[in-house]
Order: sequence, then C-alpha cells, then structure tokens
Amino acid sequence: MESIPSQSAPASRPASTEKEHVDSYSWKALAGSAVGYAMDGFDLLILGFMLTAISADLSLTSGQAGSLVTWTLIGAVIGGLIFGTLSDRYGRIRVLTWTIVLFAVFTGLCAFAQG
Repeated sequence: MESIPSQSAPASRPASTEKEHVDSYSWKALAGSAVGYAMDGFDLLILGFMLTAISADLSLTSGQAGSLVTWTLIGAVIGGLIFGTLSDRYGRIRVLTWTIVLFAVFTGLCAFAQG
C-alpha cells in the first residue's frame, strides 16, 4: 500500500511564519489603500469647500461650477475603470504606486498654475 504524501507547508518556511507574513502584508496593503482612499476623499472635500472661491475667481456660473464637480466625479469613475483594469494586468501594488506618483506630480504642477 502506497502512502500519500501529506500536504504540508514547505520545509524551508514554517506555516506560522508564512501566516505572520501574510497577515503583516495584508495590514500594510489595507493601510496603503486606506491612505489612498483618504487622499482622494480629501481632494473632493477641498473642492467642495473651495468651490465658491474657485467660481468667483474664474467667474463661473452655478451651472459651470456644478459641471466642474460632475466632471471631477466622472473622471474618478473613468480613472477607476482604467487603473482597475491596469492593476489586474500589472499588479495592484505597481499600479497603486503609479497612481500615487501621478497624483503627486499633477498636484505639484498646480503650484505653477497662473489662474
């Protein structure tokens, strides 16, 4: 009678160490995602508070100001679809890093805006 090999963890890494690694990684991934989501929410929050000043400075009508907010949200949906698809193809961490860098670059470029 043949014995069936057991399905145990590889000898090079004990199961408890692997579980701790996964748990640590999971918490880091959750924290990174939460910070990214908070920054996105903060960006929309600032837009809501500053909409009156932006509208006055750019002489926007209330319809144009509403369109500004609407297109911001539509852009968020489109970005979610595009970067979500890219993250399925290239990996979530890599694409999350790309989006953070992209967000930081364009936020930094706002400092050079003339009007």
